[in-house]
Amino acid sequence: VTGGGGGIGRELCCRLSHGGAKVGVFDLSEEAATATVDRVTGEGGSASGYLVDITDPAGIANGSASLSADL
Repeated sequence: VTGGGGGIGRELCCRLSHGGAKVGVFDLSEEAATATVDRVTGEGGSASGYLVDITDPAGIANGSASLSADL
């Protein structure tokens, strides 16, 4: 989920995890992504956070590769 570190993105991460999804949290802020991961896992879900700038194609590729390896 891009922008998963806060607001609608964070809520989407939580809802997806409640449905059984393993959630990848992409955000510009490592602290924000970690807060979402902590919330999801605290509620019994599965999530991993990634520092990703979605305006950078290489950053997206690296984040996606890391997410795929973690799944």
